[in-house]
Amino acid sequence: TAIAIAARNEQGELPRPISPCGACRQVMLETESRHSQVMRIILYGKECCYIIEGGAKELLPISFDANYL
Repeated sequence: TAIAIAARNEQGELPRPISPCGACRQVMLETESRHSQVMRIILYGKECCYIIEGGAKELLPISFDANYL
């Protein structure tokens, strides 16, 4: 129902949230489609956090799906 994404480097957790790559966004979209459920996406940073309630479509608005096959 939800996924949290965070990143770190040599100094520790990043201060600002990091967005998932395109391949990860596509997997998230396909997972939502497979389970017929939108995921809550939490992008975490030490200084702030973004919560995306609308699922992967908000991160990948023009997406590839089974309709193109």
